[in-house]
Amino acid sequence: MSSAAVLDGRDIAVGSEAAGRAWIGRSGGRSLINVACQTAFHRLLAVGDLVSHEEQIVDVSGLKQTRLGPGHVVRTRTSYFDQHEHLATVTEHVLLRFDAVGGAGGEPAAPDPAATGPAGAEILPPVRLHVDHRRVCQNAAATWDWFPGHHDPGYARAQGQPTIYVSTLFFQGLVDRLITDWAGPGAFIRSRDIRISGSLCAGQDAVVTGWVRDRRAADEHDVVDVDAQVSGPDGVCVHAALSVEIPHEEDTEL
Repeated sequence: MSSAAVLDGRDIAVGSEAAGRAWIGRSGGRSLINVACQTAFHRLLAVGDLVSHEEQIVDVSGLKQTRLGPGHVVRTRTSYFDQHEHLATVTEHVLLRFDAVGGAGGEPAAPDPAATGPAGAEILPPVRLHVDHRRVCQNAAATWDWFPGHHDPGYARAQGQPTIYVSTLFFQGLVDRLITDWAGPGAFIRSRDIRISGSLCAGQDAVVTGWVRDRRAADEHDVVDVDAQVSGPDGVCVHAALSVEIPHEEDTEL
């Protein structure tokens, strides 16, 4: 499946999650969550670019028994192109379509003792954010992600959640903010992989932490690999790994 849109200054997000919901809905399972998301950015898109995307369902597993309930694992791939058919971004999702057992969402994620990074690592300044109901709903509207669990408390409770919860796109934005607050506006996030192990619900506080795993010099920039985590009141809910290009200091001077 494919579609196109012109960037006119608004954020446009057309994700594989929506396509996966529509396609796999015929195979059963009343709930859907995004388990992992891997994104590679090949070039920047600018206001005025014509953006098209192609979505593929790569694989659908047989019925699996998970801690959330029986379901199918769905793997999707979305490729984004500009008006010249140049590849801009590739995103791969791992989704779980399931029926919740007993209305339970599973055990909360335990706090990770490595949340502050290994000894001697460069630590990034943390990002702290209170996630109220308005912010969760605004994020759903801004990203066009109208999955019911992000705005319908009744639906979220039927999934075993206490109330509405943030989307994958929200988590992606949180870890991206950690990087840009630390590295500055000249940084370019080359890739971002996240694994979601828990939920962040309205009314909770989020803390994003990160540390430098590796740094190496290139011709015009440094390439920095960062490990990051998003934590809520029940512990770590997202693990992330990012690769970032940061201009050399002399290149950023006015």
